[in-house]
Amino acid sequence: MANWGVAMSFLHPVWAPPTAAELDQGRAAADKAVAMGGASERERAYIGAIATFYRDAGKLDHRARAAAYRDAMADVAKRFPEDHEASIFYALSLLGSAPPSDPGDAALR
Repeated sequence: MANWGVAMSFLHPVWAPPTAAELDQGRAAADKAVAMGGASERERAYIGAIATFYRDAGKLDHRARAAAYRDAMADVAKRFPEDHEASIFYALSLLGSAPPSDPGDAALR
């Protein structure tokens, strides 16, 4: 899970997309986390979600990857309803994937 944490540290969904260097570092950490696996189904779900964000970073734009991560975190939150952190990360992914024209986002600016 340490590599998951490193990968997560380069994803800051509310304030700015990762830079190219952050994407490279985050993808490397996510790849390590996937290779190592997780100790539980829950850990593997978190690792899979962050790997979804970094996957295809050279092909997909930030908005598409943020939406894929949002959908993956929705699944994690649904699968583990007692996990408050999953709900929190899902909520952050909703904020980070909202289009700039979203009127609900106006309060954050």
